[in-house]
Amino acid sequence: MLYKEWKVTKVKFWVWLTVFGGAAGLTLLIWVLQWGRNAQATLFQSWLIYGLVTMAVAAVLGGVDIIAEEKASGTLSFLLTRPIRRSQVYLGKIGVNFGALLVAFAPFSFLLLAIDRLNPTPIVAYKFITGPCIENLGCSGSMEPIITGTRSIDLGQGLSGIIVFGLVGAGIICLSGLVSIFARNTMQAMGFMLPVWGGLSFLIVASATNRFFYSQNPSPWPFIFGEFTVPLLFSTVGILLAGGLLAFKRKEF
Repeated sequence: MLYKEWKVTKVKFWVWLTVFGGAAGLTLLIWVLQWGRNAQATLFQSWLIYGLVTMAVAAVLGGVDIIAEEKASGTLSFLLTRPIRRSQVYLGKIGVNFGALLVAFAPFSFLLLAIDRLNPTPIVAYKFITGPCIENLGCSGSMEPIITGTRSIDLGQGLSGIIVFGLVGAGIICLSGLVSIFARNTMQAMGFMLPVWGGLSFLIVASATNRFFYSQNPSPWPFIFGEFTVPLLFSTVGILLAGGLLAFKRKEF
């Protein structure tokens, strides 16, 4: 069962690996271009923006075809006649997709966290440098950047951020998997999930932009994360997973 699901999921895995690699490369490129120019966010803080938006897209793609694709192709009815419990079928599909997603994003997250820790982002101040003075016209000058220190994300916060990455991905896969049970095909399931993906992406980008670029003390989180965030996400994933499992057990296909 798991091997069969992996054969279906491995195409998505390579797509995810490419997409996360591209997002990580873009994040690193932007950070390099901003190095020494008073960047408000560290490398890993920026990754929390681009990476979470990428995660939202990848996780939706990981869940919408879990059941809907097999329904559309007619293979689900045959699968359910096999001596396998429905719970094993559903949990196997969710588990393989999430495992592939986890393996695709984790290396890039740890790599950027390591770079952030080993190469802190400079804190830049600007000083007015007086140039030549001309009688009756005054003195010319320019603003020159001066590095006054460096900053990097706290290791604990960085690791917590990676955990949040995984929980967000798991929650979206579970939600899109639940939607997939009731959709006729993958495209319909994708359509149902578009408002969810769009709203989540807007929340991430809007709040991250506000905190990183308009705050004197930028938060390490791309949107409002408090002390209850991880337990709340764990609970949400559990509820969505249980809801999908119950729906799959009771739905007539």
